[in-house]
Amino acid sequence: MAPRSLKSQHKASSKRLRKRGEDRISNLPDSVISHIFSFLPTKTAVRTSVLSKTWEHKWTLTPTLVFESLLYWDRDTRDFTRFISRTLLLHNSSIKIKHFFIEMDYEKDPYLDSCLNLWLQFVRTRDVEELSLQFADANFHDCPWRFSDGGPEGYLLPQCLYTHPSIKHLTTNFCVVVPSRVVSWPSLKSLSLRLAVVSKGTLQKILLGSSSLEFLKLEHCEFGFDRLEICSASLKNLVIHSVLGPTTGDKFDVLQISAPNLLHLKISGHYYERKFELLDVSSLVDAWFDFDLFVDDGNFHRSVEEYVKKNTQVLRENLKEYSSMLTELFETLAHVEELTLGPSCIMVLSVLEVKIMPSLTSKCKYLTLETLALKSSLPGIANVLESLPELEKLFIKNASSAPSSHGANELDEILMHMMSSHSLKINFHPDFSAFSYFEKKYGSTSEERSSQCLLKHLDTVEIMFFHKPDHMKNFVAPLVQFLLKNAAVLKQVLISKREAPPFLY
Repeated sequence: MAPRSLKSQHKASSKRLRKRGEDRISNLPDSVISHIFSFLPTKTAVRTSVLSKTWEHKWTLTPTLVFESLLYWDRDTRDFTRFISRTLLLHNSSIKIKHFFIEMDYEKDPYLDSCLNLWLQFVRTRDVEELSLQFADANFHDCPWRFSDGGPEGYLLPQCLYTHPSIKHLTTNFCVVVPSRVVSWPSLKSLSLRLAVVSKGTLQKILLGSSSLEFLKLEHCEFGFDRLEICSASLKNLVIHSVLGPTTGDKFDVLQISAPNLLHLKISGHYYERKFELLDVSSLVDAWFDFDLFVDDGNFHRSVEEYVKKNTQVLRENLKEYSSMLTELFETLAHVEELTLGPSCIMVLSVLEVKIMPSLTSKCKYLTLETLALKSSLPGIANVLESLPELEKLFIKNASSAPSSHGANELDEILMHMMSSHSLKINFHPDFSAFSYFEKKYGSTSEERSSQCLLKHLDTVEIMFFHKPDHMKNFVAPLVQFLLKNAAVLKQVLISKREAPPFLY
């Protein structure tokens, strides 16, 4: 007799299990059930207690506690806090908790503060390894306000949390971080602070008490200092995303960064007329710059001509300041092998005459450009490529959104109108004159450059996410022609709508 198919065997097996009334999930080891619970929100895990007597206390085995009021509860904070307190009280004390996550609206309230303090006492006594406190203010949410201007007051972290030997990953949003004594986080690997006031003393205490810290992220924070010094031997990755305001209130206040042991640096977001300067970053191997440059009222109710006429002077001053800053940054980073530039940096390199790092000293081999599909960004790309004679791999990605409050098309129009201004010196690469509309529309104001091959080592180019017809015509086509003309050993050009597997190098 021929063997039965797998489908018929499965049906027969399922029929036998139904006859016996066997519950295979309930018969799983507690360790497996605990692992399954770790993928569920805590409220969902607790609901399994109604299945049967066997399942009444199974949820207490979960090593992950996730409380999300914004998704699973209404705005009644009291009900939510009572649920958390009851859950922590009933949780099996013999189970090690790895991850503790809270997401909720927060406003200053003695009852809520007392609950939060008790919950973090629980975190401290149960040796939680990953702690995430995601608070949001219903009136402000993610708006870039300044604490010193009377903005909302976040949750004050209790002092017991600063002596937590088992914590490995800590993320806070809208919390006041002020340790009164020494910080003891010997196991901490990563720290992310968002919407917080960060003083120099606080940061020094954290770095001194976190001997294993490898990753530090400061997002939408207000700094109480103008010089960030990191001497930690363990910290290798630093991310600074948006600074809420200058320390002195002066235009173009400078934040200095010194981190001799740092390997990876990312600076992104809005800086509101605040510049930064790199001092000692001698160990850096890759850098990522994607910071916004345009500071305006966020309204675009006028025509492009009216907007440019009213704001040209301010925009020109800002661009000149940032072009000067970029020049200094690139000179400091001449030793870095991997470099990523975002839309705003590319635009600065397009609009103004910028002298970048000396080409003979640049060691960059892997370059990623995240840019909008704007015609006005092509000169900036040429500027960057000219300065990297050792470049081997080039990745160009379509950025997901415009770097300012304006849309991509509006921003392109603004930049082109600024380029047409006689008071701005435009630095077009001669090769783009033949393939784009720049010279025809505005005329080239750049000095003639040598026609010798620019990219002597570039062998691989990957261009991704430029899928619209105007992307191909106005951006990708002239860019590819430029590369074909100037890259001597180019072996592969990949143009893809989706991201391909990374190159192995």
